[in-house]
Amino acid sequence: LTEKHGNHYLVLNLSGRDYDTDIFGGRVISAGFPDHHSPPLSVMWCIYSIIDYWLALDPLNVGQSTVWRVGTHVVLIAGKGRTGLAIICTLLMQGYFNDMKGLSTVDVVNSAINFFREKRGDGIENPDQIRFIYQFLQSSDSMGADILLQSSLSLQPSVYVSDLVLYNVPVGESGIIVPHLAIFLKHHSSRSIVFNTLWTSADHQVVSSLQPHLVIPVASSALPTQIRTVFTGDLLFVLYDENEALFHFSVSTLLLPQGSAASPSSLYLNFTCVSFESDCRVPFTPSFAAQLITFSPRHRSSSRSPLTLSPRSDSLVTQQAIHEERQRRLVSLPSSASSASLASSLSLSPAEPPMLWKGARELVPSSCRNLLESRRS
Repeated sequence: LTEKHGNHYLVLNLSGRDYDTDIFGGRVISAGFPDHHSPPLSVMWCIYSIIDYWLALDPLNVGQSTVWRVGTHVVLIAGKGRTGLAIICTLLMQGYFNDMKGLSTVDVVNSAINFFREKRGDGIENPDQIRFIYQFLQSSDSMGADILLQSSLSLQPSVYVSDLVLYNVPVGESGIIVPHLAIFLKHHSSRSIVFNTLWTSADHQVVSSLQPHLVIPVASSALPTQIRTVFTGDLLFVLYDENEALFHFSVSTLLLPQGSAASPSSLYLNFTCVSFESDCRVPFTPSFAAQLITFSPRHRSSSRSPLTLSPRSDSLVTQQAIHEERQRRLVSLPSSASSASLASSLSLSPAEPPMLWKGARELVPSSCRNLLESRRS
């Protein structure tokens, strides 16, 4: 690096491993996060801000407009997942794809992912990391424009989580699964557990057959008072079968919908949005989906509001969500299909975006062009 670029390079260490930085003249920024996962939004905005500042600091810091010559060197072991995430987010925000007029956000993001794959020979494939790119773009006019949101968790919005609904849950060859949910709060280089369904009941939920829908309760009237179901920050949801992790997905309360009893909301994730663990033995199919039922905390806690939620109203909202999803799937089936084929139908058509908000939250902007250009200005 020194021979080729002199002092005009910066090393970003995303691996979380320490090494001697003297060989790089001390020009090393450590911003590690776990492999096969996405970082907190604040960490990625810090990474982007550092790269953006470095590129603007000196014209010699800017090389050719290819992945590996943007003036920054990103160090990782495999060099595709976390590396790709940082580089793709940077290229999008730097406007490298602003000439793609009339294309949707999905098309632009896919072009950025393919561009990195062509230059690297391999690329980002983890669904949780791919979906993070959309969340990063969504947060450009909030966290991306406000350094206080990046540095203070207390300034970020909180969300009350009611239930996690899973659709078309198989059991596999073992004939049984014992699912439980853990929710972690992401920190800069670590995470801490903030909720576990095992805390709420000694009775484990046992599944012994294919479930058209499975409700994993987060909020419950039986919860001990010291267990909170109002969360703030970047959250990691992990579903386990006893002690074996099956899949995970990440969300930020900055972007989660804020519903009420009168206008409920949820985050719907299809099969392609969930990261299944490499050693997962449960045969999930493309008909699988997850739906997170969320509300604004003020509608949960205000005793004077006629829209105040209760355990019963929570349940009614969840049942309504299940009913609507079942009806949608039945309508999407071919007329000649039998009810038995419902379990193998696609949860969302390929043409739809990989993240669907239901309720009080707008979709990702239909085009990245205005978003990215407004960010650069």
